[in-house]
Amino acid sequence: ISACLVGSEMCIRDSIESMQKDFSNNPNVYVLQGNYFKAVQDIDSAYNAYSHAVTLKPDFTLPLIELYQIASQGPQKEAFKEYLSNHLSKNEDAHFQRHLLADLLYIEGNMPAAEVQYLKLISINGLPNKDRIYNNLALIKAESEPKQGLEYAEIAAQLTPDSAAILDTKGWLLVKNAQYQEALTTLRTAFTMRSSDPSIRYHLAAALTGLGKAEQAKSELTQALASTSPFPCLLYTSPSPRDRQK
Repeated sequence: ISACLVGSEMCIRDSIESMQKDFSNNPNVYVLQGNYFKAVQDIDSAYNAYSHAVTLKPDFTLPLIELYQIASQGPQKEAFKEYLSNHLSKNEDAHFQRHLLADLLYIEGNMPAAEVQYLKLISINGLPNKDRIYNNLALIKAESEPKQGLEYAEIAAQLTPDSAAILDTKGWLLVKNAQYQEALTTLRTAFTMRSSDPSIRYHLAAALTGLGKAEQAKSELTQALASTSPFPCLLYTSPSPRDRQK
């Protein structure tokens, strides 16, 4: 491939096809092919290539991450969820795949199913990134069981006290539990970390409203709505699964 001229898609494709003939059982070749197809915006072919790599090596995290990224944004979501579910039915300790499945369920709004998977994950000793799992569990419980949600949020904040997103969640759960003064303190800390996030201002407005500070609440809400940053929904999506490898 290094012999190809920069930008020569035909040369790159031919080189990958040649490598596949010589190394048909090497999953890295199919990852390379998937990367090529993704670069030229042929997402269906990229998905198929990454799937082939995972078929050859089921615990290969790189193509699993790529499949997750594609599935989370496109029509392949159901196919990837089915693959993950089938894999987990035969491999109960496949924690990485379970986390991917939980996050897919979470971002599509299937909270009961996501909760089942997250609860299995937090029971695993030594599992990395539990702060994010507890954070999402807190948000899942925010409406139905805010007291339980706050307990999850507090654990997440203990694990990662310097995360604006996690402190924002804790502040929101404090609001849902009518602990407005502590919520205000927590949300102001989150705001100092990430002042561009309009959702933090929205939550600040809710805390201020609970404290009877209507004018201040109105000011925060006005600035939140005027923000040029994307206004996220109240549910906090886990960061990229790439981070789970760290």
